[in-house]
Amino acid sequence: MPFDLGALAANRPIPYFIQDLALDDRIETHGKLSIIPNFDLKRFQFADLGGNDIYLQQSYRNRVLFSEGVGLRYSMAEGSDLLMIAQGVEIRYSNNRFNLPSRNSNGFSALAGYDYKMPGPFSVRVLGGYQGRIYAASAYKALNTFYVELRGTWTPTHLTRVSLTVSRGIADSAFESVVGFVYTSAALDIRHAYSRNLVLHAGAQIQQGRGGGTPAIFEHTPLYQVMTSQLNADFNVGFDWALDRNFSLEASNIYRNANAVGTERYSIDTAVISIKYQL
Repeated sequence: MPFDLGALAANRPIPYFIQDLALDDRIETHGKLSIIPNFDLKRFQFADLGGNDIYLQQSYRNRVLFSEGVGLRYSMAEGSDLLMIAQGVEIRYSNNRFNLPSRNSNGFSALAGYDYKMPGPFSVRVLGGYQGRIYAASAYKALNTFYVELRGTWTPTHLTRVSLTVSRGIADSAFESVVGFVYTSAALDIRHAYSRNLVLHAGAQIQQGRGGGTPAIFEHTPLYQVMTSQLNADFNVGFDWALDRNFSLEASNIYRNANAVGTERYSIDTAVISIKYQL
């Protein structure tokens, strides 16, 4: 999306198609250990628009993304849990229209942390570890950094929850270059149960990203990254309304202020309405 770190600014919508298969589970053992495996397979296909503008020929972004992982939660006592997470991500591109070295890559993260429910309305999660991404072609530098996340939650009543999350890690560039951003972000989320079937929510996030330079072989292609620093912010408000046991209505408005390659700062206002059905 145009507000993501590293996104390329375009002056018209780019049609695309996504197929997504996601599976996850939580396996409770007879002891204090819970196992949480996950699997996600995504296939992206982008349209090539007419004309000679290479920035509107988007099929170079076509790819398959495979992610698999497992989480472990060990309960030391009530409200006190140790966490371990291992995650792998493999990306395979199906189009190489610029005849560049393969952008296929393998990524991984290994994290450990601690969840603690303090006496009273506060709880805290601390998570840290290492992230990396290695490209199939030696022409591209590997990305690696430590990951850290701190999340605090305040629940003054059973109806209201306030969460603050601060994190730092790797955010791969959004337009499929090989230069990723190391980002630092802070997000505030507020949820309030107005009634039994209506939940109101609002939030804000600010994200600062810094990346390196793109290899010279990417010049004169949409993959060339000229921006090495980017600051994005967004604000949102909405509600979740349970219509009955099976149907729910969700609505939100998201206002974002961002900058992208070759642009000054700009704003995006997005309204989303969705209807969900569950058995």
